[in-house]
Amino acid sequence: MAKVIQDYLEVGAILDAYQKGEYHNLTLSQEALQALADATGVSTEVLLTSITAHQGIQGATNKELTVIDIHDELRQDSIQTLAHELDHVRGDKNKTLADLAGLAAKLNTEAAISANKDKINPIKAQLGDGKDTQTTLQNQAILDENKAQLEGEKESDGVWSYEASGINGEACTGVECSDRQIIAQLNACKRDASQCRDYPEHLKVAASILAPTTKEEVAFIVATAGGGYV
Repeated sequence: MAKVIQDYLEVGAILDAYQKGEYHNLTLSQEALQALADATGVSTEVLLTSITAHQGIQGATNKELTVIDIHDELRQDSIQTLAHELDHVRGDKNKTLADLAGLAAKLNTEAAISANKDKINPIKAQLGDGKDTQTTLQNQAILDENKAQLEGEKESDGVWSYEASGINGEACTGVECSDRQIIAQLNACKRDASQCRDYPEHLKVAASILAPTTKEEVAFIVATAGGGYV
């Protein structure tokens, strides 16, 4: 995903502005997220939607479609949510590994945007905010189209993988996990083996060796234990 941003700076500009709530052109934002998905070699259609958050969900996939919610409080994690769902599209049902896949994508794309900010920022300035009348009408049209497509798919026999947007004090096991929550759980796993019950064996070993305290250490765990998600 990071290479897409390096090679196509407009994608980086759009996603950086979109995730920060500075840009509201849903058509171009959806296309940018689709470009990231395509770069992973995973075949799925990415749709932005406004209906999943009402169900307490920020992302979902049935493999053919992958939906990402546009709710203001969820936008900042759009890339992370996408990468999490793409891991499920690949066939991995383990939520912890999908969480790590999402976090790895977030860290990598943030690094790519930061490294190219001198080129990305001028592009962002030219984008505008996407709140003009024409774009607003286009946004509603794409949301209506995506809603119809999503509801049509839900009526089929396809199996959907959903990720809730809130944890309500329970263990964080979905894409809603923040960097801090993932780190906390890995540290808990290191301190008390009973806290590792939901983790795959190779991740327990990683936690026993390294208790991460920085994003760089989380990235190290992803690279050495998560495998295949960078």
